[in-house]
Amino acid sequence: MRKSNKKDGTTDILDTLAKTPMWMRKIIVALLRSLDEHGNMPKDLANEDPYNSTVFISNLGSIKLNAGYHHLSNWSTNSVFVVVGEKHMQPFYDADGTVTVKPALNLGLTLDERIADGYYYSKTVRLLKKFFAEPELLDIPSKEELTIEY
Repeated sequence: MRKSNKKDGTTDILDTLAKTPMWMRKIIVALLRSLDEHGNMPKDLANEDPYNSTVFISNLGSIKLNAGYHHLSNWSTNSVFVVVGEKHMQPFYDADGTVTVKPALNLGLTLDERIADGYYYSKTVRLLKKFFAEPELLDIPSKEELTIEY
């Protein structure tokens, strides 16, 4: 995780790349894309690449913006984007119709459907929603079976 006011390696790499002539940039990017497609990206570059991850989380709420949906990319290994919006007060309705105003966050979730079957993705998203609605379920030991109705 990046510390405040500290440049990350990706920014350093992009700053260096931006100083090269456009024709050279195109050659470098084409070479890197080919290396990435064949799983031969140098580890030093892959370790600095934020797209070389399972889940990419962006907190737009920290700059007072609402959640949106991030585009997917054919670059590297990232297949899930989570965008967090600004905390706000929102009405919640109980089963009896009672309204309670509580803090809430909007999330934008973008999933790459190419890595999993739609059936399993839909079950996973429903499970994720269930965990957000009932976080105490996460306290159940993993050895115990958790039955959730979809």
